[in-house]
Amino acid sequence: MKKYLIFSLLLIVACGPSEEEIQARIDNAVEQATSTTTSSSTTTSSTTSTTIKRVEWTPSEIDLTCPRSRDLMYKSEFKAGFNVRFGSNPTQILLKFYNFEDKEEQSLEWTPSIDPTINWEKGGEKSLYFYDTESLVRDYEFFYFTVEVKDSSGVVTKECDIKNDVDIYTLPPIVETYVCPETAGQNEEIDVSVFIISRTADVEYIQWEFQDDTIANNYSDLIVTEDLPEKEYRLETQGVVYSTGSFNYSGNLSIIANVYDSLGRSSKAVCGIVLEP
Repeated sequence: MKKYLIFSLLLIVACGPSEEEIQARIDNAVEQATSTTTSSSTTTSSTTSTTIKRVEWTPSEIDLTCPRSRDLMYKSEFKAGFNVRFGSNPTQILLKFYNFEDKEEQSLEWTPSIDPTINWEKGGEKSLYFYDTESLVRDYEFFYFTVEVKDSSGVVTKECDIKNDVDIYTLPPIVETYVCPETAGQNEEIDVSVFIISRTADVEYIQWEFQDDTIANNYSDLIVTEDLPEKEYRLETQGVVYSTGSFNYSGNLSIIANVYDSLGRSSKAVCGIVLEP
C-alpha cells in the first residue's frame, strides 16, 4: 500500500500541477488509504437473541377404584373403575385390564373421534366401572388394570395391581344349602337341596348325615358319587328326601352334606329343621 502511495505522488509531481493542488491530492489519497485499511482490518459482529415464553400445560387427573386383595374371594363384592378429569387438550384415554372371563389382557380406547359424546374440554370428566359385581362366582389369584391419558402435558398414567393373599389351590370345594324347610310334621317327606362348586379339583363324593331327635336310631350315612362337578369352578345341585315318622313331642332334625374333593379337602352345609307333631 505504501509503494502504491509513493508511486502516485511521483506521478502527480511529474504531471506538473501546483503545490497546493499536489498537497490536496496527497491529503485526499492519505485519507482514502487510511479509511480502506481500517475498514479491511476491523470486523464487527452482532448477536440476535430470541426469548421463548414457556407454556405451562395442566395435566389430567386420574382417580381409580381399586379392589382389595380380599375382594378376589368367592362371593365378594368386586368393583373396578376410574374417573378422569381432563387437563389441557386431551386426545386419548386408554384402559388395559385383566379380563376374568378370557383370562387375558383386554384394552379399551376413547378419543374425540371415537366417542364425541364425552366432554373433551379442560375440566371435563369420564367415569366408568368396567367391573361392578355384587358377588364373585369364584376365587381369583390376581387382578390389574392401567388407565393412561394423553394430553398437552404428556402422558398421565395410574395403575391398580392386586394379588390374592390366599392360596386358592389349598381351598376345599364350595357347598351351600339351596332348599331347606324351616319346619316339618309327622309322616312328612322333606326335600333338601345343596349346590356344589368344584374349586381347583374334582368333587369325588357327598356324605349325607341325618340327626333326628325324635327317633332312637338315626339313619346310616348316605354316600353319593354321581353327577358331581369336575374341573375348575363347575356348579352342580344335589338333593335328598327325608321321611319323618310318628312322634309325640317336638324335636330337631339336622341334615348335613359333607362334600369331598379328589385331594381329600372337604366342606359342609347344614339344613336345620324343627319337627312339630
